[in-house]
Amino acid sequence: DCPLKGNVNITLQGLNFGREAQVYIGGKSCPVIDYFYNPIDGQRVETLICKLPATNIPGPSIVKVQNGILPGLYQELTSVFKYRQAPPVPKKPIVTNIGATRVDLIWEPPGTVFDHMSVTGYK
Repeated sequence: DCPLKGNVNITLQGLNFGREAQVYIGGKSCPVIDYFYNPIDGQRVETLICKLPATNIPGPSIVKVQNGILPGLYQELTSVFKYRQAPPVPKKPIVTNIGATRVDLIWEPPGTVFDHMSVTGYK
């Protein structure tokens, strides 16, 4: 889950990216800022690090990695990447009945039941 404002580094690992690979997230270019590879189990596992583009649409986005030398060679991944809108800022709680052994705290989380479930997983 990544912020809508973008501007965070995303790491992708795989095979046959190539040094000139291009990455697109949700159809927007994700500029590659670093590339390196490591031999693992006899294969050349490549790592790309790119700067996440901003969006105003929360939810899943398609990740496309395109070989820079052979543009027809690409892979698209669905359901592996999601933009997530930050939860709303809660209101200040009301603290009452301050005693030696107890404090009553009146608080209601912001947003709807769906917001609560998507952020915490429960009501």
